[in-house]
Amino acid sequence: MANNKIFALIALFMLALASVASAQLFPGNGGNNGNQAGSNTQVAQSTLPISIDEVEVDGTTLSANQDNKLSVERNEEFDVKVTFTGTASHDNIVLQAYISGYEHVSEAPYDVVGPFDVEDDTTYTKTLTMKLPKDIQEDSYKLRLLFTDRNGQEISLNYNLKIDESRHSIEVKDITLYPEASIMAGSALLTTIRVENFGQRDENDVKVQVSIPALGLSASDYIDSIDQNDEEETEELYLRIPRETKAGDYEMLVVVTYNDGHDTVESSKVVHVDADDAYVADQTPKTTLTVGSQLENVKQGSQVIYPLTIANTGKTDVAYSVAVSGASDWSDVTISPTSTQVIKSGESKTFYIGVNVKDDAAVGTHVFTATVNAGNSQIEQIALTANVMKNSSAWSTIGKVAGILFVALIVVLVILGILVGYNRMKDNEPAQPQTYY
Repeated sequence: MANNKIFALIALFMLALASVASAQLFPGNGGNNGNQAGSNTQVAQSTLPISIDEVEVDGTTLSANQDNKLSVERNEEFDVKVTFTGTASHDNIVLQAYISGYEHVSEAPYDVVGPFDVEDDTTYTKTLTMKLPKDIQEDSYKLRLLFTDRNGQEISLNYNLKIDESRHSIEVKDITLYPEASIMAGSALLTTIRVENFGQRDENDVKVQVSIPALGLSASDYIDSIDQNDEEETEELYLRIPRETKAGDYEMLVVVTYNDGHDTVESSKVVHVDADDAYVADQTPKTTLTVGSQLENVKQGSQVIYPLTIANTGKTDVAYSVAVSGASDWSDVTISPTSTQVIKSGESKTFYIGVNVKDDAAVGTHVFTATVNAGNSQIEQIALTANVMKNSSAWSTIGKVAGILFVALIVVLVILGILVGYNRMKDNEPAQPQTYY
């Protein structure tokens, strides 16, 4: 037993000698172990090299964590102006501003600028814009500013705000249409408007008006009272879409008047209208055209008339017009009584197309076109033909001679008239006394 104790003491002594020898022979091992232990300890990251100079909210300077709160109203927008100075050069800094505690996190007040770089001894100004939701609760909040980069420690600043309600504030909560998706022209459109009171005061006699300005339609209703933080709905407002309304999207405008008529709020919604196909078919012009003759013989220097009768068999009055093309080179065209006439439903009128053939018009067949329009729409093109014949030379000579003789006869009669008048004047002159010497 004693021998065993002796051997154990000898073993412990040998281990101690080996440890001392190892430390003496390999002095770097202890240092390496120390470094390894140090590598497992997280090194504190450096802070961002910026110094905050001033923070303003809509021109009011704030101090971080001060007891005094800045009052801002919900449903309002305000600017946060941050002035800071770089104490060293640094890249990729981001500045965020936010307000925590709003019920709907995705819509919470928030803005961000950056990334941006700073340089030593340089002052910068960044402006962020915050929009407070209209339904955020009246309470005390923190405006939080956070400077961060890719790896350094952030700089966080908190400023006390008091979010208050406006004294009078009404919002349009919902616009309900029936039918909802689209409405047929000529049908009734029913509308209900839900409004909510976000103000500090109850509101009485709130007027709600809906209108579709493009169609000249409007309707109104009154809500007797809306309590604070409560909402009310109008009765059904009735609008009848005119039957002649064209298909398309129309803006419905909602105007709510409150606070004894001193305040208004507006909203809008798109109303889709489908055209009444039956009405459109009824309104399409229906026309019957009758041409007296499409082929006429005419001599050079003469005129020919083509009567064109238009009967309006539709259900609406229509302005018809007639235009002629393809005849200007060989004739002068007139349309009487006028080129445009309004023809009432069930009536008919005649256009007279007069073609005055020029003296030197080429002999032969000339085709030209009469175009008939109903309003701005072309409804028919009619081909007309004039067979131009040569004017007889003998008759032409006789006509010219007759014209010359007629002019000569007039000249002779004028001269005779002058002579007869002169003679009558002489006969009427008194006799002059004669003197004898």
